[in-house]
Amino acid sequence: MSKKMEILAVDDSKMNHKVIARTLSDHYELSSVFSGQACLDRLSESCPDLILLDVTMPDMDGFETCEKIKSQPEYRDLPVLFLSGRCSIEEKVKGYEVGADDYITKPFVEEELLAKIKKNITFKLNNKSLSEQMKHVAKVTQNAVAMASSIDACMRFLGSSLQVKDIQGLADLFFEYCRNLGLSTTLRIRLEDKEVHTYFEDGIERELEVALLSKLETQTRFIAAGRRVIINFQDVTVLIKNMPNEKSKDYEMIRNFVLTLVEALELRLKEFYAEDSEKKQKGLFNKLKKCTHSILEQSGKTNHQLISESGLIVEDIVQQMEAVVPKLNLDEYQEKEIFRILGIGLDRIEKLHSSYLSQEEKLAQVVLKLNALDGDDVQD
Repeated sequence: MSKKMEILAVDDSKMNHKVIARTLSDHYELSSVFSGQACLDRLSESCPDLILLDVTMPDMDGFETCEKIKSQPEYRDLPVLFLSGRCSIEEKVKGYEVGADDYITKPFVEEELLAKIKKNITFKLNNKSLSEQMKHVAKVTQNAVAMASSIDACMRFLGSSLQVKDIQGLADLFFEYCRNLGLSTTLRIRLEDKEVHTYFEDGIERELEVALLSKLETQTRFIAAGRRVIINFQDVTVLIKNMPNEKSKDYEMIRNFVLTLVEALELRLKEFYAEDSEKKQKGLFNKLKKCTHSILEQSGKTNHQLISESGLIVEDIVQQMEAVVPKLNLDEYQEKEIFRILGIGLDRIEKLHSSYLSQEEKLAQVVLKLNALDGDDVQD
């Protein structure tokens, strides 16, 4: 059985509370307070789904109480309905000015009161659902932007590494790209003649890190111990000293980026070991070309998947709103407001989609340029 929605009635008259209870107790969980200050105190403990608020009360009247409620960001979407015997146009206008969602005059018609309560609670729930779905779309698109950025950085590393002529320069380039992600790293490279070199980002040798890398360099590909992470490839071992927490939203993106970066570093190292430099460089170029194609292909799939997912979410939101809004009997201002919020969200998503497509077009141009080259065209 679903839990009843909770309504807080604020009125200084015990008789009025009895009348309200008789009307609402079968439909809602009802609680009562007898002053504006008691209402504010009650909100600090727990928040109801709707407030019925009398206007005429001692010390703090309903208008002042409503204004204080709506001034707090966490209660701006909390429906407040005035229930008052004061029924002049001026009173009603003042009620809307202080942020009330509706104004019902006493003595009220039970059916009208129930209908307006239902309408306002439904409106609140729909607004909450819309906000949550918009946040989900924003998160999906934000992840896509971050992924596109990391792929672009990997491609730039691959291109820059072709201009490096020694291992120290390659290590420095690797450190530079890791620093762009805020990562502090140490690099261990094993040469073909079995000689091993350890490179430190700041140039300061640390025996403890050398011992750690030496011990773990033959272990599994990815070893995590808190914020310290070891990544092992055939000729390269990397120590990351400040990896984000696994629960961080950036963890997977950074992990995949570094793995790709280390793989590119390993490929580039192969060039330095070749007896036949020209032949090895051609093979390296083709491998780098294949690696780049793989990155671009994955980028395209990911972008299309994210665009498709966000598009389905938007389509679902629009269908829900078109189906629900006409049934809510909203006034013109409420309908315009909810569609204004929806419109802003849709415009933002459309701009992000355009940004992804533009990024994808740029990446496609890189593919065309790579396809136009051949390994024989790469010169020492």
